Amino acid sequence: MFSKSFLSKELLIVNGLRFFRRQVPKQGKPPILPPSKKVLYNIVNVPWEKKEYVEELLWRRHVYNNVMISMRQIFSEEIDMRESTGIGLEALRVKEKKELDHCIALNEERNERLRAERKVREEIEMRETKEKILAKIETVLENEDIDVASRKQEVMSLIEQSPNFVTKENLDAKLEEALNNPISYDFAIDTEGRKIDDLPRFI
Repeated sequence: MFSKSFLSKELLIVNGLRFFRRQVPKQGKPPILPPSKKVLYNIVNVPWEKKEYVEELLWRRHVYNNVMISMRQIFSEEIDMRESTGIGLEALRVKEKKELDHCIALNEERNERLRAERKVREEIEMRETKEKILAKIETVLENEDIDVASRKQEVMSLIEQSPNFVTKENLDAKLEEALNNPISYDFAIDTEGRKIDDLPRFI
């Protein structure tokens, strides 16, 4: 009844895919049917306005049109008059340009004045900063000189005390003297060479 080509595996797969891809049509009348009379001939009958309302609206429209025509004519005459007397649009452009140039010149003058004031202020601040730095350097140098002098004095005093230092010859005598007269060497020296004694501890 069916040929082998029709019943082949590939054709069956293609036909099945076509069947599954087909979309379900929307519910409603078929597209071949024309629209109903209700849609074609739905005429909205607007109720008639009263005669006095219509006359009033027509009169207002007439007045509005006349006013607009008069305003256009007055405006055009005013523009022509301004152009003839030299105060038209071109004159306004020239005036605006002059005002802009004047404002730019004033701005440049103000910028120059502020620049000069800023330069003077920066010079004063630089001078004050330089003086502060030099004063600080001078103070540091003076403190260092004082520190060096004190260290030198300590060294000289130690040199003077050097004959009393412990040596091999006087070791026994110094031991007996240290045992008889104990001295606490529990102190610290900071980075600046200052001696810091230990606080007494109470148990």
